[in-house]
Amino acid sequence: MNGRALRVLLGTSVIFHAAQAHPVLAESSHEAWLRYAPIEKASREKYASLPAAVVMLGDAPLLRTAQTELIRGVKGMLGRTLRAEKELPRESAIVLGMISSIRGVSPGFQSASDLGEDGFWLATQEIRGFPCLIVTATSPREFSTASLRC
Repeated sequence: MNGRALRVLLGTSVIFHAAQAHPVLAESSHEAWLRYAPIEKASREKYASLPAAVVMLGDAPLLRTAQTELIRGVKGMLGRTLRAEKELPRESAIVLGMISSIRGVSPGFQSASDLGEDGFWLATQEIRGFPCLIVTATSPREFSTASLRC
């Protein structure tokens, strides 16, 4: 065996043994794409006033996905479990719904007029006397994109 082949074999052996000594923790593709790693305690305190309920106005499957993903994300990052609601509670809430649904519970709601086909809108507004965080779009398919961007 010549010197070059011996160095390659030795180098490969060292890399192989190093990899076994410090295994890499594998993630599923879902965890790698939508990782909700916990954030530092000091940063978590900024979200103490985040509402405890996530309301879904409507029954579109993508709205449900957005609601589920939002609850999962907050649980992973903040360690808080939000409640899934179908109706507005008598407290602050995160409200997910199409613009028409939001206007149904808050007639004065104003969104950007140029949302377009792929747009979504984040706003804060009182609904029935409680401050709410509103996530809305012109079509339900935008909720899959909005939940990934939030």
